[in-house]
Amino acid sequence: MYPDNLARALSAQLDAERAIEALTMAAFEAWLPHVKAAVLPSLTASAEPPPDPDQVPATAGWWELALDHAILYGIGLVYGHELLAVLSGAGAAAAALETTEPDDELSNTALARQARKIVASSLGVPTSEITALDRRLASLPSVRTIQAEYLAQVRNRMVNTPEAVFRDITVQLDQAIAAGEGPDAQRRRVQQFLSPTTGDWTGRAMTVARTESAGAMSHATIEAAALRNEVLGEELEQTWICTLDSKTRRSHYAADGQRVPLGGTFSIGRAQLRFPGDPRGPVEEVANCRCRVAVLAVDEPLPTEQDRHTERGPGDSTVINRAGSQQDEIERRAEEGNIRAREDPAGLGRVASINTEDDMADDETTEDTAVTFRTFTDAVIAVLGTPTDDRRILAAGMDFRFREFPLPVMWTKQSSGGHFDAYTVGVMESARVEGAQVLASGYLLNTDEADEAADQLAHKVTGPSVDLGDAEWKYTNEAGEEITEEMWEDAYDSGEDLKVYETITSAKLLGVTLVATPAFGETMMQLDAERVSKDIAVVASLVAAAARPIEETYDAALFSDPHLDGPTPVTYDAKTGRIYGHLACFGQCHVGITDQCVVAPRSKTDYAHFHTSPPVLTTGGRLAVGRLTVGTGHAGPRLGARPAAEHYDNTGTCFALVRVGEDEHGIWFSGIPHPTATEEQIRAGLSAPLSGDWRTIGGNLELVAALAVNTPGFPVLVAGASDENDRPRTLVASLGPRAESKRSGRVHPKRLAQEVVREMRAQDRRNEQARAVLAAAERRREARAIIEKAGV
Repeated sequence: MYPDNLARALSAQLDAERAIEALTMAAFEAWLPHVKAAVLPSLTASAEPPPDPDQVPATAGWWELALDHAILYGIGLVYGHELLAVLSGAGAAAAALETTEPDDELSNTALARQARKIVASSLGVPTSEITALDRRLASLPSVRTIQAEYLAQVRNRMVNTPEAVFRDITVQLDQAIAAGEGPDAQRRRVQQFLSPTTGDWTGRAMTVARTESAGAMSHATIEAAALRNEVLGEELEQTWICTLDSKTRRSHYAADGQRVPLGGTFSIGRAQLRFPGDPRGPVEEVANCRCRVAVLAVDEPLPTEQDRHTERGPGDSTVINRAGSQQDEIERRAEEGNIRAREDPAGLGRVASINTEDDMADDETTEDTAVTFRTFTDAVIAVLGTPTDDRRILAAGMDFRFREFPLPVMWTKQSSGGHFDAYTVGVMESARVEGAQVLASGYLLNTDEADEAADQLAHKVTGPSVDLGDAEWKYTNEAGEEITEEMWEDAYDSGEDLKVYETITSAKLLGVTLVATPAFGETMMQLDAERVSKDIAVVASLVAAAARPIEETYDAALFSDPHLDGPTPVTYDAKTGRIYGHLACFGQCHVGITDQCVVAPRSKTDYAHFHTSPPVLTTGGRLAVGRLTVGTGHAGPRLGARPAAEHYDNTGTCFALVRVGEDEHGIWFSGIPHPTATEEQIRAGLSAPLSGDWRTIGGNLELVAALAVNTPGFPVLVAGASDENDRPRTLVASLGPRAESKRSGRVHPKRLAQEVVREMRAQDRRNEQARAVLAAAERRREARAIIEKAGV
């Protein structure tokens, strides 16, 4: 077993906590002065303005700098130190790993130097040893890749800290206003909140340390075991080990002794966690976690109660958070129905259906729901040859293919158009085409959302709708014949009502979504009468395979300056999979404004307020990107930067992820189709011009969103969106469509038919382009899956 000594493992985790807490405080101390300067600007000694929380997002760049150079850099050192220590202790020295010459120089920023000193002090070693460790890690590509992937997950979780602080400041101001405080008192209140010495920043840092130390140390242990396997070759398992005291969550206590294959997931309450502190897990099961993971040989017994990871408190490993002995705590929990996996014959553990104030969330479950599931057998998820009300058909005899099982079963709680904002509520284990029906079998999960979905299925008010990809279709008439130009002309000449159907002739099933109005045919999913027991480890692996996407690594060049020769509209390169063009051109006045020339603003933040989506993984590392959206209108003119950006996220659909910059012509963009966008969404985005949305941040108009619209016109000052000095507060790059006046006269049917045919052909070209986008993405995903399965 390793770590071979759980007492030493506890000591190492406490050292990691101290390091990460100090690293987080260092980041806060570097960032907060910028927040204070932005939120509490100073004008004159006699007239200080009230706090302005809308300026917090303007400090996002400073936060990311502190996050990268202090917290993530330091956690990377702690992570690497533990991984190499565990690897060496397991009998597979790091010397056996492949080494290369480091690509980069040692980070030498002030924050990075401070981070090395903090880590050295916390681990009790000289700073020179940590510096040598950094160089050593840089020479091990396998370790560096593992480290980078883990830190990317941590970054995704912490990069939104400015948003959390924005919310906290607004709460402070709401309280101040409710108490009748004036501007001066409001400033004092916010100033106290933003002070590292008087605000609750130490408590925040401790929460970060608890959460991230558990994840980093456990993940390092598992990855060290995987690297060991590459050297020695051995079948291993991992086991969950909790802190044995009254502060431990009931769900975590129940998992103590739970064993799963190396790289598998643990069943923790209603979540599936890869390890304690898993960044992908829900916050109620991750924050402040004090558990560890150990790796065992398949035939190796669980660690004993002696010398186990237990009896700890905040900053003091000798504090005992319980009354009595370990056995007293075990017996007390047993009386409450909280049984550990090591004492449970099923090896899963049980949680009593009670709540305590120490739990961060309701961990209620039962022995039944832990091991049995609601199943469905041969549910009709699609019907071939039957048209929908909106004239779409899955062609009879079509090429209906299946992505490798298992596939996700999703559920939409409320109608939002398409299958957006859906929850994963089940697993499709198999499916087949039988006659004119597509039949599927699988089971629902034991989650709150799955319970709601099951209730709706029982009342027959929801049904399955297929999610298809890599599709091909043609336009046909009622008889299934492909529409030709002659058919259009004949129909209009004769006055016949020509019904046109979008007939899908080939597609791949990606999953199924439970919706109120299924798209294709009379579909139905009826749950079986009896629950069925399933191996929890198998279930965990199936859910992970069905619901967790494989993250793709993109060529960093796709997001770089495309070096355009001149103004370029939105363009797609089928060979590279790149979407690029100009969002706006400098020096160009908007044609809709006749009394002044309004031109595209230049960014003073390198478009940091646009690059706010979770970073994508590229060959050059993690890269923050922005979203190109479609299917909504521009945000209201009086909204601030953050509410405006949320408007596009909440009401529109992202069809591309891009970087934005400036060249001699204007504002360029370059990136990729969104990995989960449908063909229809990509087609809509490619077929319409782009329109930007600028909001005032820090006294400058900054781009916060870009939208595909029908009526472009850059830029236009929205009425009522200037400040008291008549300076623009909001710019959007399109005019709303004007109401068309009624026109007299008759349109010649044949001419109309010709226009329709031309538009259909243009639409077909856009369809083909969108299909190429999705087909290329699908090929890349399938290639990655083959490579992963082959272990390359």
